[in-house]
Amino acid sequence: MNIFLDFDGPVLDNKARLYQLYFDLLAEFGGNPLPIDEYWQLKRNCVKEDVILKEKSGFTEELNGDYQRLRIEQIESKRYLSLNAVINGCYESLDFLAKQGDLMLITSRRNRDNLIWELKDKKLEKYFKKILSDFNDYLPAWQLKVDLIREFIPEFGKADIIVGDTEAEILCAKELGIYSIALLSGIRNEEKLKLYVPDIIYENINEVVKNWTQIKTNAQKI
Repeated sequence: MNIFLDFDGPVLDNKARLYQLYFDLLAEFGGNPLPIDEYWQLKRNCVKEDVILKEKSGFTEELNGDYQRLRIEQIESKRYLSLNAVINGCYESLDFLAKQGDLMLITSRRNRDNLIWELKDKKLEKYFKKILSDFNDYLPAWQLKVDLIREFIPEFGKADIIVGDTEAEILCAKELGIYSIALLSGIRNEEKLKLYVPDIIYENINEVVKNWTQIKTNAQKI
């Protein structure tokens, strides 16, 4: 069995990283940042960064372009990646999942070197058989993940599972015909995730472990 696991959201709490970058960039441009909970609520409701800037900070199109350029440059820097926190209980859950099949990390990251650095820094690398990562500005995240699996995993089947916190993993699962688990520990709220009809929704990765027997049975029925 292959278990494909997204990184940001299921394994890492990246709320502090995304907010701090937003806060720092607004300070650079002389804007007034939203409180962290309001910002995160908008992000989880699938409101794009440029919309938040325009509607909440009055950014012009020109300023928004400068902001987005700097955001892309810095979002995967070690400075900000260091703000990501491993989800409570995640080490134990990863250890369990790694013993149930081939555990693969699958993530949309531009900077693979810094991804590997972060995995080592947070002592996460050992749990994954393969690290599938890439980024393409011209492909939706779900298609990118489909392509990664098809290219690097020669044998995948209906009993396989993908776990993530966004629509990307759900749509990837539907395209490949595998079982999808959506988690509420990341950047989408339950209302948004339900729109894409995952096979099951759990609070976090630890709930996946608690319900593993039922998950495995259901995945084999896909």
